[in-house]
Amino acid sequence: MSRNGAWRALIVRSAVLLTLANLGLWVDRGFADEARFVEAATDVLEQRSMREALAEAIVREALADFPALYRLGGGAAERAVADLLATPAMRATLQVIAMHLHVLLVSDERPAFVITSRLLQAIALAIALVAPLQAATLTLDGRTIQVELFARDDIPSYERYIDVARLGGLTAGLLALALLALAVLAAADRPRALPRVAYALMAAAVLSLLIVAPLRRVVTFRIDDTAARTIVTGVHGELAPLLVGQSVALLIAGILLWLAGMLTRPRAAESPGAPTTAP
Repeated sequence: MSRNGAWRALIVRSAVLLTLANLGLWVDRGFADEARFVEAATDVLEQRSMREALAEAIVREALADFPALYRLGGGAAERAVADLLATPAMRATLQVIAMHLHVLLVSDERPAFVITSRLLQAIALAIALVAPLQAATLTLDGRTIQVELFARDDIPSYERYIDVARLGGLTAGLLALALLALAVLAAADRPRALPRVAYALMAAAVLSLLIVAPLRRVVTFRIDDTAARTIVTGVHGELAPLLVGQSVALLIAGILLWLAGMLTRPRAAESPGAPTTAP
C-alpha cells in the first residue's frame, strides 16, 4: 500500500472510531445519566398531550376494581388529574414518573408506579362530584395503588447496550487517539501530518451529525408501549443538542488542528537545514 493509501486508511478508521467514541460519550452523558434523562423526560411529560395520556392511564388503572365508578366519573377524574399534573406542585410527581421510566430502560428491574395520596385525592374528589353515592364506596384515602403506568413487558432494558456503548466508546476513543498520535510522531513531515489528522476529527464530527436524526429510531424501535415510546422520542429530541454540541466541539478541534498544521508548514520550509533552490 502506498503512503497516501495508508494515510487514507488511517483517516477512515480513526474517523469511525472517533464517531463511536462520540456516541458512547453521548449515551453516557444523556440516556444513562439519570438526572439529565429525568429532566428531559419531565419537560416532555409537562406537554398537555402527555399529561392527558398519563391522566387517562392513571385513572383507568386506579379504578380498575370499580368499573361502575369509572363509567360514571372516569372522564371527570381524568380531566381533574390532567389539570393537577399541570400545577407546579406536581412537577415532583412527573419527575418520579420519569425516574420510573428510566429504571425500566436502564436496568432489569420492573417496578410498578405507585400513585401518591395527592393524586388519589384528585381522583376521589372528581368521582364524588359526578357520582357522590357511588363514590361513598370508594375508600382511597390512606392507600397507595400499584399502577402499571407503562406496559412493563413492552419496554426493553437497554442496560447491556448502554454498558457496551460506554466501554466500546471509551476503547474506540483511546484507540483512535493513539493511532493519530502515533501517525503524527512517526511522520517524517509532522506539519504535513497535522492537517491529515485534522481530517479524521472533522470527518468524525460530520458522521456524528448525520446520524443524530436516525438515532431516534435506534433508541425507540424495541419499545412497544406507545406512551413510553412517545416519551423516549421526546427525550431524544431534548438530548439531541448534546450530541450536536459534542460533534461541533470535535469539528472545531479538527479545524484548529488543520490551521496549526498549515501555519507551521512554511516555518519548516524556511528552517536552516531546508534545501534551497539556486536562482
